[in-house]
Amino acid sequence: MLNRTTEPLRKSGPGCMDRCRIPAYRRTNGGWLCIPLDVARLKNLRRLHLWFGLDSTSGTFNERAILSYFQSLSKSPDLTISFGFPNVDPHIQDLGRHFTENSPAPPFPIHRRPENVWHPSDLAKYFRRSSEDFSNNVSGEAN
Repeated sequence: MLNRTTEPLRKSGPGCMDRCRIPAYRRTNGGWLCIPLDVARLKNLRRLHLWFGLDSTSGTFNERAILSYFQSLSKSPDLTISFGFPNVDPHIQDLGRHFTENSPAPPFPIHRRPENVWHPSDLAKYFRRSSEDFSNNVSGEAN
């Protein structure tokens, strides 16, 4: 029996898009394998700007791996893709994971910005959900 959640993704064919519609497949592969396929189907798309951020104060991600998923779209003459990543702490920079000033140029433009100092875990004590509506989301302290 074919395990649809771990089967390698083919470059083309109807099965490729079918697998990307399976939530377990997207979860297993982080959804990244399906995004370039979804973008390629948008024939009128001319610009795509993807901004990434961290949801905790101690984290990083593999920029090279993220951009590698989109490599097939770099040859599209009508589509401009750029990525936004937070600045990387020089103490944790890794040439295998990050694009730095001394590394070869990335396949897409990368825009750097300072990382947000507020994270969801920090803000949770200031936000609450009203059971009736969302008009009173913000409060001074959580109850």
